[in-house]
Amino acid sequence: MTTPAFACFHLTPPNQGTAKTYWAFFQIMAATIRRVCPDAEIHLLTNSHAAVPAGLNVDHVFRLATERSQKECFDRLMVEEVECWQAYFTSDLFAGPTVLIDVDLLIQKNPFMLFDGNFDIGLTYTDDPSLHAFNSGVILVDPARPENIQRYFASVVEKVQGYAAEFQEWYGDQMAIAAML
Repeated sequence: MTTPAFACFHLTPPNQGTAKTYWAFFQIMAATIRRVCPDAEIHLLTNSHAAVPAGLNVDHVFRLATERSQKECFDRLMVEEVECWQAYFTSDLFAGPTVLIDVDLLIQKNPFMLFDGNFDIGLTYTDDPSLHAFNSGVILVDPARPENIQRYFASVVEKVQGYAAEFQEWYGDQMAIAAML
């Protein structure tokens, strides 16, 4: 049996106050995962610039090498995120059912019961016109057909890289997911 995992993307914000708040949220999120899914691993997805605090409640840190400065990374945050996702899903860490999750979420139920072999990617959808149709804050990824996962995330990366700078910085991931359906 493969180990289920929660994978959370992060770049260390340049503002130290914001960074400390982020890590506090991360620890709260991780505590809810440990309470509800004690057998699941927690994977932090980041780049080679990220300063990860000692003692963080995480099982693995996946780092994507980058030559870009921290400012350049933040200016194109959504590109950084989807490129990191793509690299993670081709790595050995992606071995079991995985939930991509935003740091500002609290886990109340075990989501791994949803993995029934009938999907490759599971998305959260809303028909509220004031919101993006698909929220990238929770994405279920089944490892059974890795070639489908790799093609999907390669397409997401290609779309986000092609967006205007404002969408490479924010919301481009959700726009790409919606555009692919």
